Amino acid sequence: MNKPSAPFVAPHRIDLNINFDDRIDDQRRIAAENWCCHHTQHRWFRRVLTERGIAEFHFDDQNEATMFWLAN
Repeated sequence: MNKPSAPFVAPHRIDLNINFDDRIDDQRRIAAENWCCHHTQHRWFRRVLTERGIAEFHFDDQNEATMFWLAN
């Protein structure tokens, strides 16, 4: 399991638009975090901007960022 890193200057970022007031839609964020924990080997972290409805996922590795984008 690859837990999130502390924030760092990441070369790759994927944004997910999420309605955090909708429990079912917020499950997408939880599933995306779970995907990162189980499918990455390099550094990654996420930033949740609830007021903007965005969950940012930052990756050190381009291949992992691409696979995340395809999976989510």
